[in-house]
Amino acid sequence: MSFQKLYKDLRAGKILPVYLLHGEEPFFIDQAVKVFENELLNESERSFNQSIFYGKDSKAQDIIDTCMRYPMFAERQVVILKEAKQMRDFDKLETYLEKPVPTTVLVIAYKQGKYDARRKLFKNIAKHGEVFLSDVLKEQEVPTFIKAQLQQQKLQASDHAIAILGDHIGTNLSRLVNEIEKLRINLKDNATVTPEDIETYIGISKDFNVFELVNALLEKDLSRSLRILHYMLSNPKENPTVVTLANIYAAYAKLYLFFPDGPGNGWSHWKSHGIHASSMPSFNKARKVYSEEEVEHVFSLLLEYDLRSKGMHNGNTDDKGLLTEMIYKLCMGASVAGVS
Repeated sequence: MSFQKLYKDLRAGKILPVYLLHGEEPFFIDQAVKVFENELLNESERSFNQSIFYGKDSKAQDIIDTCMRYPMFAERQVVILKEAKQMRDFDKLETYLEKPVPTTVLVIAYKQGKYDARRKLFKNIAKHGEVFLSDVLKEQEVPTFIKAQLQQQKLQASDHAIAILGDHIGTNLSRLVNEIEKLRINLKDNATVTPEDIETYIGISKDFNVFELVNALLEKDLSRSLRILHYMLSNPKENPTVVTLANIYAAYAKLYLFFPDGPGNGWSHWKSHGIHASSMPSFNKARKVYSEEEVEHVFSLLLEYDLRSKGMHNGNTDDKGLLTEMIYKLCMGASVAGVS
């Protein structure tokens, strides 16, 4: 079940006695919990009919006792268990879930992992209620998420602006939403967000960010790559080495898919691999300036510098020196890297 389907069912009055919200992505679980907190009961009903527990501080029997009560002056009561993964005797809820009270809605928020579907508790929930799995978004799904959030805030954005946000922030959905809210505060309804807006209101440079660094590397533009890197290294908290390396690797992995003898040959697949329209010129040029063998060597270089950034076989070279050295080798080709 998707978040949209869950929300639609609740608004339509299709309310079940128990819900399990679990998975690796906390954002959608938090959003779902807010819906249960704010949509199922009106303000006057909540004082007597809404109970919130936290797993670390709760016992199963206390939750069961609350669930067994009947609602007061309302059609139903809502019982929400947050941080369920931290509850020591969580599995003891199994007995209640064999026959849940129909006038109680028990919402279990089990974040930072999937609950074992083989357990009886899970099967009881699936039998009497609904299971919502919140998976981490894939990289190629992030632009769609950004567009949807912008639309909710009555904003639009250019592909370039979306690419800057997505490549800089990645799959941290809570942070993406917070940054989009900054744009909402500062822009008018139906405004089109530009890279300049992102630089002004969020602080991500439109010219010096990981998105532009990747494009410069794909074009083997050493001078531009080093200028961008120097700017990024002046703000290491916003540009951690591990994130920079991950973005560079992702770009070359996409490039590799489009070589004639590789899988996914043809630009008709570019969207499915998360290549933004604004990056198309750089990928087109990359196919001309890199050979398939060079890209394969890039992967070995990235692995080498990833390990060195973590202290393996590195000596005393700091992150600035490592990244500068790596970018020089990426742009100058195999001969500089010591490959015949």
